[in-house]
Amino acid sequence: MKGGFRLRVIAKDGTVSNGPQMTATDFGGGGNGVKRIAVPLAPGVLAEDIAKITFDAYDDDGIYFMGIGDVFVPKLKGDNGATLEYVNKGFKPANVYVDDDDSGCVGGKNTKDGASYPCVGSAFTLTL
Repeated sequence: MKGGFRLRVIAKDGTVSNGPQMTATDFGGGGNGVKRIAVPLAPGVLAEDIAKITFDAYDDDGIYFMGIGDVFVPKLKGDNGATLEYVNKGFKPANVYVDDDDSGCVGGKNTKDGASYPCVGSAFTLTL
């Protein structure tokens, strides 16, 4: 698989849970740029253990990482229900340009539609 990105969930003890590598073919059309990703957590990782999320770009595919929205872990409740344990609720901004080879960067920045975003290399970690 080429291009795209992967989310990694990092627990306080350093345990890493890898999400799937997502490419344009995984999302199809649509112009809002919002992606919803489920990351399977490593065994034993609970909502209260999660400390960070890493956004990792692949194959010189420069991607704007604007931020993260609600982050939660579903928890079984009763025989046929669930509750959501939130790690992050609401929008948490990142506002960076993630690019393996910085080919989309000039002077450490990428500019689009008059807005300038710092180039952060192939991955960016956001503390929750």
